[in-house]
Amino acid sequence: MSNYTVNVKVDRFEPWDLGDDVPLTLKVKGAGDQAPAAYSDGQLLKVWRGRDKSAWLVELPQAEGHGMPDSYDWHRNHGNKGTGMDEKGRGVIEGVASRLWLDRGVLRLHLVNQGQELTQMRLLLRLPLGYAAAPAERRTNLLKGESLDLEWPLKREGGQLLRQGKFYAAVQVDALRGGSRLRLYSDVRAQIEDRDPSFPKGGFLVMGPLPGDRGDFDVNAFARRVMARKEPRPCEKAFKEDSPCWGETPPQIADPLHPEIIPAGGMDAPRTFYTWDDSMFYPYGHKLHYLLMGDVYSPVSRTARAVYPKGGVKRMLLNGRRVKGNAVTLNAGDNRLELFYTAHTADADGQGTFSDRNYGPYFRLEDAAGQRLTDIEYRLPEGVSPTSQP
Repeated sequence: MSNYTVNVKVDRFEPWDLGDDVPLTLKVKGAGDQAPAAYSDGQLLKVWRGRDKSAWLVELPQAEGHGMPDSYDWHRNHGNKGTGMDEKGRGVIEGVASRLWLDRGVLRLHLVNQGQELTQMRLLLRLPLGYAAAPAERRTNLLKGESLDLEWPLKREGGQLLRQGKFYAAVQVDALRGGSRLRLYSDVRAQIEDRDPSFPKGGFLVMGPLPGDRGDFDVNAFARRVMARKEPRPCEKAFKEDSPCWGETPPQIADPLHPEIIPAGGMDAPRTFYTWDDSMFYPYGHKLHYLLMGDVYSPVSRTARAVYPKGGVKRMLLNGRRVKGNAVTLNAGDNRLELFYTAHTADADGQGTFSDRNYGPYFRLEDAAGQRLTDIEYRLPEGVSPTSQP
């Protein structure tokens, strides 16, 4: 049998897009009983007999210059600040500082390189649901001391519900530096959409956190006392170190504490409220509970069905009456709704078991057909302002 040579060109996805640089296995048939010699860019490749003995298998590694990033970095801007970024250049990727921020519907990126030259740059904009994808940006290089300023006007697509929750976006920067691949994520969180009042998110005042593990504080008795008041007090005496007050939900716990829909912004679910975010560190105890109070406006009197996590919502009052099942009676006009909620507690290893409580006190009002009521409004109660201590 005469020898012959076959040249094959293979188009492949970039390993840094796949998230894996695993070799590609090719099946070669018709090469005879003797193992063929396979080369890629002059490199002898591994060849072995396939299981069915009818073909040879060739392991094709990634081509020179194509592989996974050697280093990663992440520059966060969760306060949507338009200034300040110098400290970012002292991270894993030295000398590279970035800031991504939202400016009146336009995403802006400022990228500075004070280190070795960056080459073969590619920038990808990662957007949440409800926005049209932007094309990749490519730059040949970014020399030491140079900066890059880019902007992407946001184009909305789909309904408003896709954009509920806090906006989250990131720019992925891929580049080469001295023969090594690097990847930088620069992200931002910002409030961009007006609240939809037919959803409870943002429609409650919150009192808490309230610890459930203190020997000198009965959190259940405290909740019964507060919820029994016909006229709520701005603040309540809990124990000697703390007098909690009613207030709007702090931004750092707005998403997990009372969503009716799970935000599609790309952020992980919180494991527990008091370990999820350093800003929620609470010094007075654990096993945290919250009281929520809001007014539900209904244009007509009706009977509705309330859907909520029974394990998380420990007590619910509507217009001063305890709700023990799912049936609720709404009057025409405002209806005072109060919830006593206990946050999900982490397991011993710190990982919260999957539970319907993981996303906070999910709450929905439905009609007899199981459809969400869309003509109601969740409103913050008027006349309750934490301006004075008890």
